Amino acid sequence: MDEATRLRKILASLFALVIGLGYLTALANLYFAMHLADGQPGLTPRDIVLHFHGEPEKTLLSAKIQGSMRPNLKDDGQVQTILAWIKGGATQDTFGPVKEILDAQCIGCHNPAGIGSFRPLTTFAEVATTTTADTGMSWARLAMVSHQHLFGIGLLCFVLGWLLLQTPLPAKFKIAAMLIGFVGMLLDVGGWWATKWNPSLAFLVMLGGALNGLFFGIGVFSIWWDAFFAKRRT
Repeated sequence: MDEATRLRKILASLFALVIGLGYLTALANLYFAMHLADGQPGLTPRDIVLHFHGEPEKTLLSAKIQGSMRPNLKDDGQVQTILAWIKGGATQDTFGPVKEILDAQCIGCHNPAGIGSFRPLTTFAEVATTTTADTGMSWARLAMVSHQHLFGIGLLCFVLGWLLLQTPLPAKFKIAAMLIGFVGMLLDVGGWWATKWNPSLAFLVMLGGALNGLFFGIGVFSIWWDAFFAKRRT
């Protein structure tokens, strides 16, 4: 193996390492963002349903403060105050105690300039929009997140697939791995839309995520094997 080839393989392996670590941190972020949607630890199909389809028999605000946003409230008393306000009709006249809680615990993120700017909670009018039926992620936000995911993950799959093609592994194996990655990505994002429409299709999201994870695992392992172990056979 000449020096240039060896350096290219090392560069590819370092990139694969970063991609692998990035994928693991993305999984951690996904877990922490969604695993409490049903109020119980652990990521389940129910969490996916609540995130994308919602729970129409509940309001968005009540679902969130009893689920994924519960850790951000100080105690059960704050939860009960908000729930009582919603049950009492969510009127502006009785909004005062709820506003105090939201100002102290929520608007650090849920303001027009915060990471929760898609759902600001700084005024009564803004909060009132969350006291209607919980329909999950809006179609508009779903479109935005989908295009970000398809562009970002699509590019990573392409680069990782290209590096995988440079390894001496059998062509059929490499083709199968790439198909797994891209099909998994499409199933994952397509599953979001399918679950938004029909909650029974949440399994598509989990299947797509599993396939995508398998591709990333195969890609990273294969690139490292080619860079540091395959050459020992020569």
